[in-house]
Amino acid sequence: MSAQNLLVRKSGIYHCVLSFGFFAQAAYISCVTPSGDVNLTVSYARYSENGKEISVARRNAFRVDVVSLVYLFLVASSMQHAAQGLCHIIHRTRVIEHYETFGVFWLRWIDYLLTAPVMMIVVGVMNGIYDVYSLLALFGSQLLTIALGVLSDVCLAIFRAPETPSKRIDGSSPRSGRHADTVRAVMCLMWAFLFPVNAFASYCYEGRVCLYVAEVAWGLVMYFALSMWMSRDGFRVLVLRVHSSRTEDMKWLAKRFAVAAILPCVYAWAIIFATFAIAVNGSEGEPPEYVYAINVVTMLLFLGPFPYFHFMSILSMDNAFRLRMRCETGHATFGFFSKSALAWLVYWGVRRIQEDVVVS
Repeated sequence: MSAQNLLVRKSGIYHCVLSFGFFAQAAYISCVTPSGDVNLTVSYARYSENGKEISVARRNAFRVDVVSLVYLFLVASSMQHAAQGLCHIIHRTRVIEHYETFGVFWLRWIDYLLTAPVMMIVVGVMNGIYDVYSLLALFGSQLLTIALGVLSDVCLAIFRAPETPSKRIDGSSPRSGRHADTVRAVMCLMWAFLFPVNAFASYCYEGRVCLYVAEVAWGLVMYFALSMWMSRDGFRVLVLRVHSSRTEDMKWLAKRFAVAAILPCVYAWAIIFATFAIAVNGSEGEPPEYVYAINVVTMLLFLGPFPYFHFMSILSMDNAFRLRMRCETGHATFGFFSKSALAWLVYWGVRRIQEDVVVS
């Protein structure tokens, strides 16, 4: 086995281990943690009868279970790492070819798309942001960050794309048979295995039946994403069809998109810290410890390692295959730590709130 094959195989095993870690945490938190329901509100203008006075009114919109949100982003991460790990183990040659050609592996952006916005909403709710419009702003800022990151990776892929189109530009794939069916079958079995966990969680704590619907949706997304990558390789077709001879412009654009992706994330954290500062100044007591921990830990993990590894992936475009794989492993490692830290801090916070309610 060549050094590259061995490296990709180790990466696949590592992703499978991370997948099991996410799944174990999701199962434990969903079955043990009590409900963390929060009332979300909407603000609107209330006009007087003569129309000369305007006041701000607020009413409850709906309730959301913070623990269910934590469960969802843990399950999403578990299935994404399982998919990526199985692709690395079963399709080693294809994965090596993909990294050699484009330098990026796009499957992790599906994970970011379904987890990062939800994580930001959880952080906002734990900081006391209950306004629906503010939470939508946090959600949208993360979507914009992800979109700019995807554009940066696409520019890098175009920069590395070969001058001549691939022989498989028509979408055919010689490795879309038995191995592809094996990966899909394992994903479906893992998806089905989550149902008993949800059934037990729904039996213990009412109101979590909606997780079934979310799992079905996520399972379908992952199934069709895997099908596209293994049988039609839509990413390859997209990149090779928009390939330009001015590849240096693509590398320049990739760096600019990467810098621009940081700005929406900074904007989201500005909203969170402004709300936190107002709450501290307007309260008689001190905020609980878990709020400080959530802000410090998640901010450092959001704004520290992820931009670093993304810029390292840009700088490693002209360097060794091993360095690019290390960047991918770094993304996966710090993603695991950031999501796990947020999940257990929310677990700590919900437990603390429930204990205070029981004591009072």
